[in-house]
Amino acid sequence: MAETDLRATGHRLFLEAPRHREQEVLRYLAILGPALGGFLWLAMKYPKDVTAVTFHVAAIALQGLMLLGAWYGAALGYNYRCITMLLSKEEKSPDLADAALEAWADAPGGSGDRTTLGHYFRWARRWPWLSNRPWCFPPELVAVFWWAFLICTAFLTLATVAICDWGWPVGLTVICGAGAFVLSLVAPWHFGKKLRSVREKEASKPATGPEENNHERRS
Repeated sequence: MAETDLRATGHRLFLEAPRHREQEVLRYLAILGPALGGFLWLAMKYPKDVTAVTFHVAAIALQGLMLLGAWYGAALGYNYRCITMLLSKEEKSPDLADAALEAWADAPGGSGDRTTLGHYFRWARRWPWLSNRPWCFPPELVAVFWWAFLICTAFLTLATVAICDWGWPVGLTVICGAGAFVLSLVAPWHFGKKLRSVREKEASKPATGPEENNHERRS
């Protein structure tokens, strides 16, 4: 295969990767949709035809699914950011073999730094200590799903409090819901730290030009 064809194929695969990530989230929703429908059915039947234990077990299980979905979306966002970094370098490289990631052009702490909270939320830029916190947010449609998982977690918890009489099952459901909500918010921070670590590691590598790489391959 000619070098130009190889470059074109690699470029196309990189561009298609984000759309594949969105399709993976849609597959997850195929499982989550019926689960939410089942919870609504239980809510309508409670307490006449459904026991409190069954209802709260279902609520906690759904909160777990929401938490898994939020972390899954954040992980896809991290994967997407790594792909875009690699694609950015591949577009500037005269040789596809030189496209192995060595550095990210965005300066740490700058407006283009995709590893900070301030890059994704303008309001956070008012406070430098908050703006520079590690953060990796999912892109486009995946971000919509991430917010949906977060909102559904809060909705499930509040709905349980509104429907059921207060007692230890409700308290347990509230604790699990609050924990799932907080852990969902931790996910972008966690992957932001990982992305920042990747960028700093690659930025510390000595840059190698095409001539040096060609010389290394010949030797």
